[in-house]
Amino acid sequence: MRESLFNQTDRSLLFKMARTYWLVRYFNRTCLANQSKRNKLLKKIFGYIDILSHYVQSPLYVDYGFNTTIGKNFLSNYNLVIQGEGEVHIGDNVMIGPNVTITTNLHPLVASERNVCCVPNRFPSGHKGNYVYAQPITIGDNVRICTNVTICPGATIGNDTVIGAGSVVTKDIPSGVLAYGVPCKVIRPITEVDKGVGYGKHKWRRAHFPRSRKK
Repeated sequence: MRESLFNQTDRSLLFKMARTYWLVRYFNRTCLANQSKRNKLLKKIFGYIDILSHYVQSPLYVDYGFNTTIGKNFLSNYNLVIQGEGEVHIGDNVMIGPNVTITTNLHPLVASERNVCCVPNRFPSGHKGNYVYAQPITIGDNVRICTNVTICPGATIGNDTVIGAGSVVTKDIPSGVLAYGVPCKVIRPITEVDKGVGYGKHKWRRAHFPRSRKK
């Protein structure tokens, strides 16, 4: 879908959205142990996903799906939301924490444009759909997106980058950096010095996880 305004209640789009909603609901209700069934559903939900090397935790929320491609060794935790009216490209070795939202769709900023209604009664509720537009999102290879991050329309995240928890990504983030904040901004580059260190100040040593005492 292009960046120009389009009719959200177009009949063909509604059918595609309804199909994806059904598949996502079925996926979320399928036992984690039944990976073969979950893999088949993911192949139908997304435009492309490497089903041989991924881990997608339920629940997952997707509206269209066919605009989204996902590379190798993908991992996503609980409550991943992908609003994919525009294209979403996710590279290889991407890790996504809980409660992350990736949204490509935008409503007009001017109220008079935003309130222009399309053909009524196409939604089961009788709601009159509005015009929207979408901008693509690209997430590079080897990216880590931490908990409660929102990635906004048009953003690109470069390779080997870490986005810290609670960030709102509103613009492009370059490769090989640690970035966080609202709005998200580059904090510093990631270097060899960071080996063995989390994105906070503490090293991940065994001392942080004390053994339970034997009774």
